[in-house]
Amino acid sequence: MVKCPWCNEWEGPPSEYSDHLQYCKKYPPHYEAMKEQARVRSIEGRSSSPIALERTKEPGMCYVEAYRFILKEGDYLIHGKITSPADKRVINHAWVEFETGWIWEPQTEKFMRKSEFEQIFQPKVEAKYTPKEAAIRA
Repeated sequence: MVKCPWCNEWEGPPSEYSDHLQYCKKYPPHYEAMKEQARVRSIEGRSSSPIALERTKEPGMCYVEAYRFILKEGDYLIHGKITSPADKRVINHAWVEFETGWIWEPQTEKFMRKSEFEQIFQPKVEAKYTPKEAAIRA
């Protein structure tokens, strides 16, 4: 039997532990991001950059998705501009930043290191809100 070190409430067989982590409310998202980064790097011929560029949402939905996300977790809602790696266009954008040095990017629904995000998208921060400030401004 395995006991969850994050919530100390779940105990079960090792084969069910990864299923529990998907629902564990105390499991920090940056650990999930580290796990994702390791998975990506293990795929032959791929780095984390191509995954960061795969869009899963319609353009413009980043503001809504980032706001929804910050109400549940994350330290700062960021509004700013990024440069599209594909065609070098400057785009208005929103994302979520963690004090741990991780970013949640709403267009791709991926976590990535802040340094990777900066290297890929060259962000220019225009506004930075705590969850409370974001809720007041909504």
